[in-house]
Amino acid sequence: MSSVKADRSGKLPLSRSSRRRERWLSDQRSSVMPVHNGGPQFPPTPAISPYVECDTQPETDTLRAALTHGGAAGPGGSLVDRFGVTWQILAVILRELLRSGDPSAAGRVLTALHAMTRIDIPALTDAHARARPRTESVNHEGPSPPTIRPTDTA
Repeated sequence: MSSVKADRSGKLPLSRSSRRRERWLSDQRSSVMPVHNGGPQFPPTPAISPYVECDTQPETDTLRAALTHGGAAGPGGSLVDRFGVTWQILAVILRELLRSGDPSAAGRVLTALHAMTRIDIPALTDAHARARPRTESVNHEGPSPPTIRPTDTA
């Protein structure tokens, strides 16, 4: 009986066909995901949902309208089609906005995204560009308060 040993990183080595398949999948912009009708005992679940990135607002709107026909819109770019399959429809620019290196901007983008049922690309870019409200700095080293001295009442 032979055993497979992990490399230094703790990962198990991949077979040649697994490496080839992994490289092929990473080279694809879109992939095919076969889905089979499992019958009523295996209904669709939101645990697995196709993810589609769109380049433009019209593309996002067109795809969303087609998939929600007979289905229902959900929050943050998700929707359920007429067959009960949950989809994630997002804009390509969302990845760039979230990876910009500014955590507060990414937080504003996510807050805006989660409030949307229809992806609004201009609103996402506006949320990213919006500056944090600045609080006025208080000068603690300004003039000291007046000193109160007792008065002579003689």
